[in-house]
Amino acid sequence: MNNVKIRQADSVDGPVLAELTTLASDGMLDALLQGLVPEKTTQQMMTKLFKTDNDTYCWKNATVAEIEGEPAGMVLSYPAKEFKIKEDGKLSKERINIMKPFETLSEKNSFYISAVAVYPDFRGVGIGKKLLDHAGELAKKSGYDSISLHVFEENEEARKLYEKQGFEAKGKAPVSKHHMLNHSGNLLLMTKKI
Repeated sequence: MNNVKIRQADSVDGPVLAELTTLASDGMLDALLQGLVPEKTTQQMMTKLFKTDNDTYCWKNATVAEIEGEPAGMVLSYPAKEFKIKEDGKLSKERINIMKPFETLSEKNSFYISAVAVYPDFRGVGIGKKLLDHAGELAKKSGYDSISLHVFEENEEARKLYEKQGFEAKGKAPVSKHHMLNHSGNLLLMTKKI
């Protein structure tokens, strides 16, 4: 698709980044955040976070895909060694346990794709591939020779996209059960040499 523009996100992209990251999480962010701040939705909390520049979930780590000036998708990526679960007393042990497989199943010497998502109306035209390619370019510029990501093994559509782009499963861990998660079974770590 030639009319796709890939650009660095900006702090004003917070609502779009929050919506797409929540979509990409398959219920993970809702399981972590829903009810944590009274009267705030997961997207509202994520929007606030994306407007900052001091966390892995910040606009500086995000890239936006646009078609004719309209956001179509995004990728959030950064060095894997920066991924940490913040046990600061705000999250209960149950909520922290949901994230443990992501932390223990990691490739610390890679560039990590934390989220990639495309709005449903724009799927099937190569935007996901362009975003993954862009994350690979960012990884190379940052001195990395591999990229990594997590995917629910049951999420066949996403898993097949990653396999088609050259990602290989390098490990798996059981998903913590939670009624808000869209998938159960295993979480896969997938990596790709670049």
